[in-house]
Amino acid sequence: MYYNVGIVRKNISNNYIYKLDINLDIGQLVIINFNKKQTIGIILETLETSNYTGSITEITEVLQYNIPSSYIKFIKLFADYNLIPLGTALSLIVPFSIDNINKIPRKIKSIKPDKKREVILNIEQNNAVESIWNSIGKFNATLLHGITGSGKTEVFLEVVKRLILINSNAQVLILVPEIALSNSLAQSIASRCNIEVFMWHNSINITTKLYIWRKAINNEPILVVGARSALFIPFTNLKFIVVDEEHETTFKQTNTPIYHARDMAVYLASCLNIPIVLSSATPSMESYKNAIEGKYSYLKLNSRFYENAKLPNIIIHNMIGTPHKEIFSQETIDEINKYLKLKQQVLIFVNRRGYAPKKICPKCGWKALCPACDTLLCYHSMINKLMCHRCGYEITSINKCPKCYNPYLINIGIGIEKVYKECNRLFSDYITIMCSSDNMNTPNKIDNIINKIKNHEIDIILGTQILAKGHNFNDLNLVVITNVDYMLYSEDFRALEHTFQLLNQVSGRAGRLGNIEPKVIIQSYNPEALEIYRNRNQEEFYNRELNNRKLTNMPPYGYIASIEVSSKSEEIALQFTKNILNNIHEINSIINNNTTIKDMKVIGPIKPVIHKLNYKYIYQILIMSKYPINNYIKNLLKKIKKPSNIGLIVDLNPY
Repeated sequence: MYYNVGIVRKNISNNYIYKLDINLDIGQLVIINFNKKQTIGIILETLETSNYTGSITEITEVLQYNIPSSYIKFIKLFADYNLIPLGTALSLIVPFSIDNINKIPRKIKSIKPDKKREVILNIEQNNAVESIWNSIGKFNATLLHGITGSGKTEVFLEVVKRLILINSNAQVLILVPEIALSNSLAQSIASRCNIEVFMWHNSINITTKLYIWRKAINNEPILVVGARSALFIPFTNLKFIVVDEEHETTFKQTNTPIYHARDMAVYLASCLNIPIVLSSATPSMESYKNAIEGKYSYLKLNSRFYENAKLPNIIIHNMIGTPHKEIFSQETIDEINKYLKLKQQVLIFVNRRGYAPKKICPKCGWKALCPACDTLLCYHSMINKLMCHRCGYEITSINKCPKCYNPYLINIGIGIEKVYKECNRLFSDYITIMCSSDNMNTPNKIDNIINKIKNHEIDIILGTQILAKGHNFNDLNLVVITNVDYMLYSEDFRALEHTFQLLNQVSGRAGRLGNIEPKVIIQSYNPEALEIYRNRNQEEFYNRELNNRKLTNMPPYGYIASIEVSSKSEEIALQFTKNILNNIHEINSIINNNTTIKDMKVIGPIKPVIHKLNYKYIYQILIMSKYPINNYIKNLLKKIKKPSNIGLIVDLNPY
């Protein structure tokens, strides 16, 4: 028999013919000799005969694993849609080397129920559960849209609990955007559903991943809570998918292979013919549009879960007139003191790591720049280092200007470390903790800090986005949002959407139990621009934003592709970008009557905001159209012959 074999190796686009004198099923994992190296392959097609006239190599070994045919269908669709080489896509399904896949993994640590947790749902929640439950056993995408604190998690956990009760062999996948959310959610699931829960993300080791992967592919019951890469675990009996906080931008993988896990999860559910729930208090424009147009089922939760729990009162403090060096207005300081005296916790949101985003010389204008990226280095006072948040470059901080030798350098801007220092000065009688990716960078550190907050060992919680969503802190009733204005002014057409989502999510941490009047203070130098956030009128915001997108043919009404060219030589990068543009113009002149290029806009060469990254210069081309452009880009890439000294990245619908 002859077999069309997919190579489990990055950047391999083609399949290859191999032979073996036994019958193998599609999806069977095998070991083959490819380019004089042993590698893993997947049977994609069986062939009675082959037209290939050259020598055909035999399959070296048949492994004990078989990828379900539905996943083969999904991964082909995934690779085709995202313009990813099939070998790269297959390596997501089988993320192990030959040495690892043959190992016998030991039992690994999982999340087990600590005590059974019973929950009584309200009428809204029960109605939502019944609606989702009615789609079990068939494909249906549901947007579960509930205000913060409405108990969306309890809704999909009730569905999971029911599913496991009637089908003890069922497999369930819950995707989350942050490691910081995964542990607390996993523990909640374990206790609520009385089931063992497994975690999947980049911080777990290869042994743990292999154990989970084997359980999934061997048709054993398993519930996985994971980051976006968990999407590619080849489950053999997956019955239900949840994408929690579906609006989060971290579901978009921005390095190769580039894809959006939320959208691909919907594709997977369709291939498996199972239901999927997209849950959010602030849905993405794409999901909201699909829901109101009837492509997704739409469920709304309009009230908070806990009795007497209220949405917080949102107050915008006009910072004009406040001394420039002051982080808080006097009104904000007074409110923080008021809530602390009531033994309530306070969350202060600062959306910047480090102490200050700029270090400059006031005498000659020198700025601390990353040599690899030409971006400003951020000063981190706690480790006394200047760091690049783009490429990871870091040096010990300097106190003398290297250009004019002025010994008085200044730090410009506000980061979380500066706010931490100010909180310790202003509120010295209280305990403040700083929560950012710099000190919450492992699951154990995250759990330790979250437990301290829940046990009220902390009074003031200083947090970046890592604490902006998904957490319930019972004694937290005041949220202060600082330094918000810069988020409103961005070249990204999604800036308003992301700001609206972030402000709603952060605000939603206050008043989860209803034991005291909750409040949110937003400090701004442009309070008029924030009125729609204060009014909390989601429907008005979404309808206005969708209308603006429709008028400009921007997603979700139009399609965008970004073609990014990089090289260590700026001249080479620019010239190759111009060559691609010439190819585009040539294609368009040939198919000038094609619907795809009707109203198409091609912009470039563009020098992006981050023009240099990791010693490579970047130029960009943007292609925008009212119509899908995947096939157009695919044909364009066939015409491009990329030299080895050029980097080329295509991002469909960039975030």
